[in-house]
Amino acid sequence: MSEISKAQLAANRVNAALSKGHRTEEGQKRSSLNAMQHRLTRCTVLLPREKRQDYDAFSREVFSQFKPASPMEREKVQLIVDQLWRLRRAAAIENALMGMMDPEGAEEIEIDTGVVRQLATLASHVQRIQRVLREAQKQLEEMQRIRHLRGDRQMAPVITMQKVKSQRSRVKGQK
Repeated sequence: MSEISKAQLAANRVNAALSKGHRTEEGQKRSSLNAMQHRLTRCTVLLPREKRQDYDAFSREVFSQFKPASPMEREKVQLIVDQLWRLRRAAAIENALMGMMDPEGAEEIEIDTGVVRQLATLASHVQRIQRVLREAQKQLEEMQRIRHLRGDRQMAPVITMQKVKSQRSRVKGQK
């Protein structure tokens, strides 16, 4: 970073002292988006304003659907739960942003470039979340397919023995 002259620094300070921020409602609304944090990329999935019981109920539903049988499968299902939760949050954020551009009772939609930028950023986060979700689902399906194949092979001798016993009992019953 290059250093600025003392004169430039003094001019910057004078200008900053004169600045009172955005004066119009539109400008204030736009600048309020500057610090918007969607937290779609956070390590912690649950935000303070989100209810733990809602997340837990949702998590149980998804785990019940996929029925993981190993630690690796449980990790993949947990990743799926987290990504689906983030997608829900993204949808809520999108609705809120669209509401800023289209307030109730407005006859026309007002295009706000700040909101449009936020929507574009949100869309890129949603695409990343969807990629992670698809990959996790694909990996989980492959793990479960392999587990079922192994289970079928391990069960084959037991099934064969049951068939033999069944056939023997039928033969004994015919005598």
